[in-house]
Amino acid sequence: MLDRMRKLLPLGGICRLWDVVYDFDPAEATEQIEAWCSQGGTSVDGQWSRDEFEEHVRDEHSTFRWLLEPMIQRAGFNIVEAQYRAETFDAKYLLRAI
Repeated sequence: MLDRMRKLLPLGGICRLWDVVYDFDPAEATEQIEAWCSQGGTSVDGQWSRDEFEEHVRDEHSTFRWLLEPMIQRAGFNIVEAQYRAETFDAKYLLRAI
């Protein structure tokens, strides 16, 4: 996906990436993911349910920050800005094609 996005952009082009990114040590995964999933309710009323959190972890193949960022750079982007929200695992990147 990163390679395809880079090929679509001209040199210096901007890409914004917003995704679930795990920003903790792999040894903490069970505890951190359980804490994240426990935020979900029993039904979807404007927020994710616990089942949806668990489905995301199981099916969406989110990755760790220490793996994703080298992949971003290897695909031909500079990371101009990165923001992380630990409680939601949100990561927002501003990338520039090089």
